[in-house]
This record gives sequence, C-alpha cells and structure tokens, in this order.
Amino acid sequence: MIRSKYQSVLEFGEKLHIQNGDVKEENGQLKVWGTASTQYEKNLIWDKIKKVGGENPTDIMADISVADDSIFARHTVASGESLSKIAKYYYGNAIK
Repeated sequence: MIRSKYQSVLEFGEKLHIQNGDVKEENGQLKVWGTASTQYEKNLIWDKIKKVGGENPTDIMADISVADDSIFARHTVASGESLSKIAKYYYGNAIK
C-alpha cells in the first residue's frame, strides 16, 4: 500500500537513472535508497517525495547519495538560452 502511494517517486527515480537503487517496505514504512548523479537530481527526488507525502513524511525513509558533489547539475547549453534562463530553471531565480 505504501509502495503504491509513492509509485510516482519510484518511477521518477528510474527516469533519472538512479544507480544502486532499491526499495523495501518494512513495518508500514517504505525504505528507498540509491545514488543520484548530481545534487540537483537528489533535490528533484526529495521535491517529488514531499509532493506525495507532505513536508515531513513519516511513511518513507529515503537515503539518496550523490555521485558527484563537486557540481550542482550538468547542463548542455542550447541555442537561444541565456545564463539568466538557465539560472531560473535550476535555482528559481534568474539573478543567481
């Protein structure tokens, strides 16, 4: 039952190609772990968890590590993009 509640999170983790991921349901709590490529991807997963379970969900325990913590995200600049557009996408603020 808990697994089905967080199915969208699990599918999102697969879409992000989370490495060494696994999921286990124990005592009414979903335990999830794996390695995201970047901190940005880890943040996206946590945002998805909070969207499903609320700001401080107690029915899921996620241990997501980051493979490369020397960068926040990887981005290939496309024609027509500006630094402010990229900053707004990743940080929510064009000035950052």
